[in-house]
Order: sequence, then structure tokens, then C-alpha cells
Amino acid sequence: MGGYYYYSKSGNRLGIKFSNTGVSLTDNLMGNFSLSSKCIKKEKYDIIHINALGDSFTKSLLSSKPSKIFTFHGSLDIVSPTINCELQKIFFKVDVSVAVSNYSAKTIQQVYEIKPVVIHHGVDLSIFNPGIVTRNVARRKLGLHPNKKIILWNARMSPEKRIETLILALPNIVKNYNDALLVIKSRAINRDYWLKIESYIKKLNLKKYIKLDLSWTPFPKMSFYYKAADVFVNTSTTEAFGSLAMLEAMACGFPVIGNDASSIPEAIGNSGLLYDGTSKDLAEKVLEIVSNDRLSNELSNKAYKRVQENFSLNTTARKYLYLYQRL
Repeated sequence: MGGYYYYSKSGNRLGIKFSNTGVSLTDNLMGNFSLSSKCIKKEKYDIIHINALGDSFTKSLLSSKPSKIFTFHGSLDIVSPTINCELQKIFFKVDVSVAVSNYSAKTIQQVYEIKPVVIHHGVDLSIFNPGIVTRNVARRKLGLHPNKKIILWNARMSPEKRIETLILALPNIVKNYNDALLVIKSRAINRDYWLKIESYIKKLNLKKYIKLDLSWTPFPKMSFYYKAADVFVNTSTTEAFGSLAMLEAMACGFPVIGNDASSIPEAIGNSGLLYDGTSKDLAEKVLEIVSNDRLSNELSNKAYKRVQENFSLNTTARKYLYLYQRL
């Protein structure tokens, strides 16, 4: 709202800094964005970059004169008639549309018959990288056992994220590794869905193999979770681009397993393993990584290299800068 924040490193400490830009915070708070269009006219902006849909602010931006870019951060795997109508209005009123994956771009082209520019989401490699913290330090800071086989799942607790696939895979995993621990890091809880997941955990007697963390975590501290685990699992059925959490894990030099669905294969490439959507295959893939140090190290190196070469925040920024200059 009216600004952005970034992290700066001083010695071994990360500090947060703020910079004001765009429409001011006061203008945003007064009258539910009622002053936004006046501010835009007054300031005479060259480009309006829209990143949301369905609110009055976006509607006022669409009627403004400057060149307009719209980045669609969602996926068309699941789309309601209302969202479909909103997207159609936006796509045909902006000068350039951006998709965050080739997969998303393809679905947009099929549905709306427009060809978006593809600019993948980027990861800040100054925060997420293999050397940010050691595994032992990360586990100690998070209160995790130094010798357990830790599986990390990090996403919204929502039906499309399909965490039940991993819960149902867990009995097969602990049968081979009794010291396995599933760390569930979540937020934005869908309560009805979580009650369903809790019933699975209780029915399968898995509580002692699961650590649930629903606390708010400062952005830089998330690297501790990635470095503490042995494998990261993405069970989602729909992603705009692989999920930022998975890309952050990859940037930390961390083996990942993803559902062979939506844009997840595009994000992973050959730097991780894909499972076929079933809990049986997921269990086999987890066991394949935790039981094979050579494979784990190979995937870790490939994961970091893939993000470094293709999906860094600097790469994303350069592509947007070029797009702004072009307009």
C-alpha cells in the first residue's frame, strides 16, 4: 500500500527498509481508494502495473490514461464465472498481459485468445541460498531433532493444496524410517479443510510423526525451515508457477518433490522428482531421496543452479524493466 520493502544485509544481520512510492498510504486508507484516480492524474504516471483483480481500485486503474500492464498471478486450472468475467475485462483493456509461467500463458491463450508475455516469479538469492545457514544451526533454532528425517510442507491450508496425499503417504514412509518427521508450515487456514486433515491424522495414528507450525514467520527466517529439512514436498494440484515456497527451497539447495500437475513440472525441470498424484508414488519418491545421499546431493545442486540461472529476482526485475522501457 503505497510503498515497498526490502531487506539489506549488514554483517550477519538482515534489516528491513521501507521506501514510499506510488499512491500514498493516506490516499489508500481514505475513502476505499476513492482518491486513487485523482492521484494518478495529478502525478502523470507513465505506466500503471496492475497485479490484482476484482476490486474498485483495479477498475479505476483500467479507466486511466497511462499505458497499462497486468500480471496474472493465478492459474486458470480453477476459475469461477465471476473471475473469468473480471479477467476478460482486464485482458482486453491493458496494453500488455504477463503470465508467470509458460503453462499459465498457454491456458490464457487457449481461453482468451491473447498471447501474454512470460515473466517467471523470482527468488531473492541474498535471502535464499545454500550458504545462508547450516543445517545444524537451522534445526537448533527451530527446535528440531538433529538426526530425524524431516519432510517439509509449506503452503496455505486449502483443498487445492491437497496435503492429504502426503498424510496418506506418511504410514509407508514411517514404516521404513521410524524417525521420520513431517513439518507442516502453514497459514491462511481453511478450517473445514483442516478438520478433515486432522481426522486423517487421528485415524492413521500419525500425531507423533507430525509437527504443526501455524505461527507468523518473518520472511528471512523461512530459509531456516528449508535448510533444516531433508526434502520439500509440493502436493498442490494447481499453481501459477510451481509455488514460491518450492522455488525458495530450491534456491536453498534443497531436494524437492512435486505433483506432476499444473505448472509444477515447469518449475522443477530436472532438478527434482515428480510423483503421479497418488500417495503410494509420493511415498516412494520421498523414500528414494531420504535413503540415497548421492541422489539428494545431486538434486540439491541442480535445484540451486536452476533457480540461480533462471528464476532469480534480478532476472525477473530485468525482464520487467525491459517491458516498461518498451512501453
